[in-house]
Amino acid sequence: MKAVIFLLALFLPACSLLEDDKKWTYPAGIDSLSIEKIEFRTVDFLAHISCGSMCWNGYYFQKSEDGNDVYLKLFVTSDGTACPAVCVERSFTYKYRVLYSGTYNFHFWKNDSSNIDTSITFN
Repeated sequence: MKAVIFLLALFLPACSLLEDDKKWTYPAGIDSLSIEKIEFRTVDFLAHISCGSMCWNGYYFQKSEDGNDVYLKLFVTSDGTACPAVCVERSFTYKYRVLYSGTYNFHFWKNDSSNIDTSITFN
């Protein structure tokens, strides 16, 4: 019984180390922005990157709000497998729904010193 527990103690941490080592996330600045559609109080954005990676397998937007100012930063994920160094154009969708009518200012992170900004008025 002690041998089984000892083997499990060695094996289980090794598995989690192998899995966690291969996953990474980092911010990706967007190059351009388009609006897919605006309906009532919802807007669908499409953020474009001109030189992305074909190995990105996930993404999410980090959002912070200050009144009617909405700040968005794109993060991409990869499983860490070897990837050819080839630039590919990538697009990422983001849907935002406002609670109240008014003008909203959206600031999409481009790099450490600039954003792509757009304002939309919702009735």
